[in-house]
Amino acid sequence: IFKKYNCPFNKNFEYSGGSDSHFFRGLYNDKYIIKWTNDAIVYETISDERLSIRWNLLRIFRVGNCYAISLKINKDYKKIIEKFFKATISILVASVIIIPATVLFILRYKKLFIRRIRRISKSFGFICGVLGYQYLEYK
Repeated sequence: IFKKYNCPFNKNFEYSGGSDSHFFRGLYNDKYIIKWTNDAIVYETISDERLSIRWNLLRIFRVGNCYAISLKINKDYKKIIEKFFKATISILVASVIIIPATVLFILRYKKLFIRRIRRISKSFGFICGVLGYQYLEYK
């Protein structure tokens, strides 16, 4: 695999992150099989900063943003248009739902509220990426 992909981690993602997702998406598109295992042991230290709502919203914004940039690099214009319209509709629907979801959050349903906020953030990140903005989290 690494002989075919001599530079698997695209430099366009150097300061934004997402090069791993871009690489694995390419492998998937090239029909490579990627498997998951529950037996792998991974350790990661998570800083207190990552526990904040702000960091999590920016993180999911970056996920949407990097996905759009990855599609642009691959010139997958059909998917860009499809996802752009879905993201726009998602923002509109989630924005309408957010007011009742806020009330429900206060009363009981935290997951619904959090899902809607994350969907807005990810969709907004995607739209920004399509329009040329790249969020540079690591710069």
